[in-house]
Amino acid sequence: MALRRCGVLNTDILPLAITMMAGPQIMSAIIFVTSEEALKNSLAFDIGVLVATAVGVAALRGLQDLVGGAIDFGDPSDNGSTGHIIQYALVALLVAFAIKNMSAGRRSSRPSGSASSSRPTRSRPCAPACW
Repeated sequence: MALRRCGVLNTDILPLAITMMAGPQIMSAIIFVTSEEALKNSLAFDIGVLVATAVGVAALRGLQDLVGGAIDFGDPSDNGSTGHIIQYALVALLVAFAIKNMSAGRRSSRPSGSASSSRPTRSRPCAPACW
């Protein structure tokens, strides 16, 4: 299989990409370190990321091979080009999902056996400094 050149690398989204990759990773690390089975949970998370990345790359490569150069995204300076219209549609979709999730969150109620209703329990003893 010959390597193909995909075009000029666009680094405009690099700060967003770094934020999207680093933000959840920091929260995940905190959760994993404080869990009972930190190593097992971290390994499962890493395997999940690896599988999701491989499936996503394979799906997009397949889509690229299927569509190929059939879609002309237009000139980047033209705000009415196909590429810009796709970007606008994706942003509108993300905003719609955010609004839907925010409104659904206001209607939801706390589960009956919530963690805040009682003191957390541990299966093994912990020093009083942990609480």
